[in-house]
Amino acid sequence: MRAFLTALLVSASLTPALAETPVFDGDWRNPEFDYAIRIFGEIGIVTQADSAVFSQGDVVLRLPATEDECRDGRQRFGGGDWAEVRGCLVRFDTLLLETGTNQWVLRRTGG
Repeated sequence: MRAFLTALLVSASLTPALAETPVFDGDWRNPEFDYAIRIFGEIGIVTQADSAVFSQGDVVLRLPATEDECRDGRQRFGGGDWAEVRGCLVRFDTLLLETGTNQWVLRRTGG
């Protein structure tokens, strides 16, 4: 997984630059954990749940808006607890999320 993320970041550095103000808004999916969210402004809501804990429409992500390609916020995980998370838009269609030593990728599917 770490090699995949390293390759992803390297390839992202070879792609065209992001827009002046990074656009986090849109529909995002993680195929590895089989969940999807819609980000609008600072809030991410469930559009496809991967556990019985979440239902469609639940708020699971809060990333306060900035003009940077990275935002620090909080994500609600399967146990229901909120944890600190950093989200970086490495490409227009790729959002890298990390908390501590864990990293995962969301792919833009729309918006």
